Amino acid sequence: RQKRWQCRMCEKSYTSKYNLVTHILGHNGIKPHSCPHCSKLFKQPSHLQTHLLTHQGTRPHKCGVCGKAFTQTRHLKHESGRCHVCVECGLDFSTLTQLKRHLGTHQGPTLYQCLECSKSFHYRSQLQNHMLKHQNVRPFVCTECGMEFSQIHHLKQH
Repeated sequence: RQKRWQCRMCEKSYTSKYNLVTHILGHNGIKPHSCPHCSKLFKQPSHLQTHLLTHQGTRPHKCGVCGKAFTQTRHLKHESGRCHVCVECGLDFSTLTQLKRHLGTHQGPTLYQCLECSKSFHYRSQLQNHMLKHQNVRPFVCTECGMEFSQIHHLKQH
């Protein structure tokens, strides 16, 4: 039997320390997986992979009603003729203009500032990810040697 890593906050357990640490970060709302193209953050690697499709222009899920294509099946919605879906929260809108106006509400002017070094971020999750450096949390573990890193790109460089 393989060793299991048990989460102390819930019932879940994992076969690797890396997966457990990534899971625990999720309890705190921390999103450690960063898009190399736009720096958007994601809780799980699979969510990042789906997001990367948008940068590649790949939209494999096509609506049979309007022909519009999406990166995920859950973005296919057609309620009362509506098909303009927000990729952030799933709300749909009658027109593309309404959707674009709505997307601005997710970015907003609010900046989240680090109290340790005064760096500021557009999203709370970016600040939380940054705080890992100050807290010496290293969730990214090399499967070859066990060396731990605070950022995924440091692990990739290693």
